[in-house]
Amino acid sequence: MKGTMMKRTLWCALACLISCGAEDIRIPALWKSDGQLPAYKVSEAGFSADADRAVWAIRINDLEKMLKMERFLISLYMNTDSDMATGRTPGKDGCDFQLNIQVGPRTLSAIDWRKSRFQRIPLYDDDYLIDSKGDILYILLRGEPLKDAVKFNDKMTLRLIVGAGSVPQQIFDQKIDLKRIHGMMLPALPFVRFGAERAALTKIPQAVLIPRKDGVKVWNTYGERFRDDEVMPPVVGKEPALRFSAARGEREAVHFAVTAPKPFQTLEIVPGDLKGPGNAVIPGSVLTVRYVGFATTIREESFTDILYRDYRPQNSPHHFALIGITVPRDAVPGIYRGTAQLIADGKKREPLPLALEIYPFTLPETRTFKTAYCLKPAFIRNHFTEATPAEFAAEFEAQCRIAREFRFSPRLPHCLPKLTWTKDEKLLIDWSRFDKVIDKYFNEYHFTVFQDSLFQIGSHGGPLYPRIRKLLGEDIKVSDPKFEKFFSQLVKQTCDHHKKLGIFDRCVFFIWDEPYESVYPDIRRCCEIARKAAPDVKWAVAIDHAAPPLKEAVSVWATNFLTLYNLRGNPATRDQRVWCYNKIGMESFREPASVPRLYYWLAKRFNVECYEYSEINGYQPKHQGKKPGAVYNTWVNYNWFYPDKTPGTPFASLRMVLTADGMDDYDYLTLWKEKSGGKPLPTAVEKAFPRLLPGGHIDFPVKTNREMQKIRGILARELARL
Repeated sequence: MKGTMMKRTLWCALACLISCGAEDIRIPALWKSDGQLPAYKVSEAGFSADADRAVWAIRINDLEKMLKMERFLISLYMNTDSDMATGRTPGKDGCDFQLNIQVGPRTLSAIDWRKSRFQRIPLYDDDYLIDSKGDILYILLRGEPLKDAVKFNDKMTLRLIVGAGSVPQQIFDQKIDLKRIHGMMLPALPFVRFGAERAALTKIPQAVLIPRKDGVKVWNTYGERFRDDEVMPPVVGKEPALRFSAARGEREAVHFAVTAPKPFQTLEIVPGDLKGPGNAVIPGSVLTVRYVGFATTIREESFTDILYRDYRPQNSPHHFALIGITVPRDAVPGIYRGTAQLIADGKKREPLPLALEIYPFTLPETRTFKTAYCLKPAFIRNHFTEATPAEFAAEFEAQCRIAREFRFSPRLPHCLPKLTWTKDEKLLIDWSRFDKVIDKYFNEYHFTVFQDSLFQIGSHGGPLYPRIRKLLGEDIKVSDPKFEKFFSQLVKQTCDHHKKLGIFDRCVFFIWDEPYESVYPDIRRCCEIARKAAPDVKWAVAIDHAAPPLKEAVSVWATNFLTLYNLRGNPATRDQRVWCYNKIGMESFREPASVPRLYYWLAKRFNVECYEYSEINGYQPKHQGKKPGAVYNTWVNYNWFYPDKTPGTPFASLRMVLTADGMDDYDYLTLWKEKSGGKPLPTAVEKAFPRLLPGGHIDFPVKTNREMQKIRGILARELARL
């Protein structure tokens, strides 16, 4: 997308909102209706593009109503080169570029018709964004995947087919002149990053009250998130104590709030001993208390999420906290009772009654579900820009320690072996540091899977990674004989070494990250070389669809839920190995606390082998946003940690607790399969499984974490009987 047209102007008035880390995108209006139009009609359209991104802005009357309708679809067609003789319908409209947009789930596909035939443009979730502001629908595409597919001319045609629910399809068909601007389309879009942001469900606020006589209200929140300006939810039940339950070896917590007429300035919760069957005691010292603080989103809404180790004063009259425990693996099963002392503003209040039930079975020391949740050191610099190397290392190690506490396995162990390529074209590998790290990885930390990136040779549509070119001393291609010599030795020596260590079956070898079609031949060639060197090696590729040209080369598809649906629905591909990556359970703080848990029930039902994240420590810059002193989380899906004032003592998040609960649920379901002798699950438990729908959408039948706790209690008691 180069040329004089781009140089003249397509981006008009881009303003950077430094205070909140967002960028206001203002798009020129290139067409406006002459008069008042009826509902659901396009009244204004704009477009702008440069080498980095292309943006469409479409004003639709009653857009907010359409957003609530099922199957809100838009088909967008453009004649980008002003040549009527080319494109999808040569000689008619010359359409050479097409977008099919599902507005509800915020997904789209792109098609290149320049050669008068269907050619899909590969797009990943972080290549596009679909969002709305007021009555304007914004569609953004990253420039990289478009650069070889389309070139936007000064004068183009834009055709839209818009339909939603029972609204008939409305057609908008206009010529647009990129040099003729009718003002700006407002309101502007506050842009943060690519990637659709959609909330599948909204929390149902509930409170289970613990009766008291000291003028404050204590209620079980079940881990649901609440805004800082939210009123106490309706009371749906009463319990004599804060109840929680767990198997031996399980980490579990009870979530609650203390509501007072006005916010406390100080708050301390001190658990006492819990007394169980016979002389069994759970010391109060092994119970942990976390005070739940508020995180603020890019939309300036603040939700409970930060797990502080001490109470931080706040404006909300609700003081959220949790009391947790990792149940000893040798604990006596039964019900343990005790109290926790509540001290508010320096005054002792009525104690909090506690009841912990320990089930008579033990969870495995290594989780039965695989995770690959990556911690990237580079993100620490986003927040601690001036940290010393020692502070930087302390912060990263503290993040790793928290991940281990919640039993999340990292994607990479950060210990690639040292490679040396000799003059006589021999590959030497020094495994000494790798062996020490990987021993801890599996045997001390009990991680589940190792994504070996040693073989990963490229990303998107780019050339071979620089580390390979640097090692071999030239800008080499996959087709070169020298590359085959190198790669076959790398694969053979690595596979032999992993087998010697006994970790070969616990590794997945990724060959390429989100490849475009242009590199498919390179992937096939690499897999061909590798299988000659090590016939039993299994290759994985991170991709948004099960591309037919790669089906003979790829053994593991790291992909999305749409691809999972398509694979599982086809008898020929039903048993193929699948990882799902990134959007796995918390894209909005508005979602119910049951959602992060239920993604692991979905994995169990549809045989997803592993969940993977590109990063879960996406720290935010300091001093952003409009609320002084607020802690911001503008990458909700990718940021599970919160920094302290100084490096080295980060805070975990509520999401971590809920995610860990989901992994524990997976272990419960695995134990049932092992112990039940093939019996079906209890009906109430069976009904909890999410449904995977066409389009990769997920229907979550359980709407609250309170209900989830009841369901798992039913499963636990059935396991206890077994």
